[in-house]
Amino acid sequence: MVSEDISRFRYTNPTGHPSGLRISRILSESFRLGLPDVRWFVLGDDDTIFNVDNLVAVLKKYDPSEMVYIGGPSESHSANTYFSYSMALGGGGIVISHPLAEALSKIQDGCLERYPKLYGSDDRLHACITELGVPLAREYGFHQWDIKGNAHDLLSSHPIVPFVSIHHVEAVDPFYPGLSSMESLKRFTRAMKVDPASFLQRSICYDHNRHLTFSFSFGYVVQVFPHTVLPRELEWSEQTYSAWNGINLRNEFDLDTRDCYRSVCKKPILFT
Repeated sequence: MVSEDISRFRYTNPTGHPSGLRISRILSESFRLGLPDVRWFVLGDDDTIFNVDNLVAVLKKYDPSEMVYIGGPSESHSANTYFSYSMALGGGGIVISHPLAEALSKIQDGCLERYPKLYGSDDRLHACITELGVPLAREYGFHQWDIKGNAHDLLSSHPIVPFVSIHHVEAVDPFYPGLSSMESLKRFTRAMKVDPASFLQRSICYDHNRHLTFSFSFGYVVQVFPHTVLPRELEWSEQTYSAWNGINLRNEFDLDTRDCYRSVCKKPILFT
């Protein structure tokens, strides 16, 4: 499929690119192909990685005969303030039901004319979906990942929900020590396919005699802490990363973070 001409649409955002118009219309153009037995349209970036099995499992929670809009916002408050807390960002993945795609296809071109100042494709889709009165169904397994640096603890403290997607992996350190980014990514996706439903789900055990804490993040890492760490603390990720805009303050993030252990006597031993 070749995208249609977008030159008739206005684009006035000073920092973005008009390609956002073309990408936002992919949904309507795909709907008009009239493909049979389509229940959902899934959109992602060229650097988005999906756990397809978990995506299918999550979609089973929803009725595809209704107008449904699924995804998640950014981890960065700055990004959400600029875009919206009620918007699914394209990097983490956007899922739109067939009835919603049909409704969008009828209004999208007129809607796009009302929002020439918006930045990209996902905020244009969000604007038009808002005009239809459909709220975001937020799923915490969709990860925009507007972060840079060491993302280890974001993965090891993944919430107890199916891991669906990840984005911007080129902007973070390799997931596994001693491997390149590409080698790490290949190992990561191999582990993800072994048991998709359990991937990154965590179990915590204690050796009270030796005062040890074991944290198992399935398919990713085993951490052994030389002291007792309570589950609530392990739910908070060590902030070894910054936001996409370079801000590394804890209050920049729309998730629970904690300061890094300074003493080597408290740092865990990692088995990956």
